[in-house]
Amino acid sequence: DKAQSVQRSGPQLAPVRSTPVSSHLLPCEFSSVLCYFNTVNSIIGSTIIGLLSSIKQAGLPLGILLFFWVAYGTDFSLILLIKGGILSGTHSYQALVRKPFGLPGYLLLSLLPFLYPFIAMTSYNIVGDTFGKVFQKIPGGCS
Repeated sequence: DKAQSVQRSGPQLAPVRSTPVSSHLLPCEFSSVLCYFNTVNSIIGSTIIGLLSSIKQAGLPLGILLFFWVAYGTDFSLILLIKGGILSGTHSYQALVRKPFGLPGYLLLSLLPFLYPFIAMTSYNIVGDTFGKVFQKIPGGCS
């Protein structure tokens, strides 16, 4: 009896529908604190990188206004994601995308984390590296 009560008091696992990408078990209860810190880390991490550059380019008053505008847009989009997750009964962004867009949307979402940096790297090499050398070879261009 004691062994069964110890097993029941551990974390409860719920089966997740098998998908082409994953078929593992997830905990039923998600830590709100960990979700909060993950969201804050994502938002603040990307904001700190771009904030100083935007204030330098736009000036201090307009840069601060831009900061609050982006903060409002981020807050609004997070609220929409949370409400969409509640309405659809999903607990992850991938599951939320799969509800309206099906398997093609889910697979695209799974592929985008690779494609976005790959396209950025490729375009930097083509535009930044190659075009500069090509334009230098054009007669009458900048040398």
